[in-house]
Amino acid sequence: MAAFVASEGTTHQATWVAGAASLALAMDGLDGFVARRTNSESEYGGQFDMEFDSVLMLVLCWLAFTWEQAGLWVLFCGLARYVWIA
Repeated sequence: MAAFVASEGTTHQATWVAGAASLALAMDGLDGFVARRTNSESEYGGQFDMEFDSVLMLVLCWLAFTWEQAGLWVLFCGLARYVWIA
């Protein structure tokens, strides 16, 4: 999805991004469920999952802003975790 950052944001591209993001979020929920059920979760895995989710949210917020689908406020959603850490 980050590859679309430099694009103009056509309807076709937005459809692909929405589909890929939906699939990624569904798989994100599924892998956590499987890890807990098989007792294969770890602190590192949880941290890695949280970081990946934060980057995904930042990319999606940036796309929404640059494709003029939302205002500047949407960037706060993507930057919230990083502002909290700082």
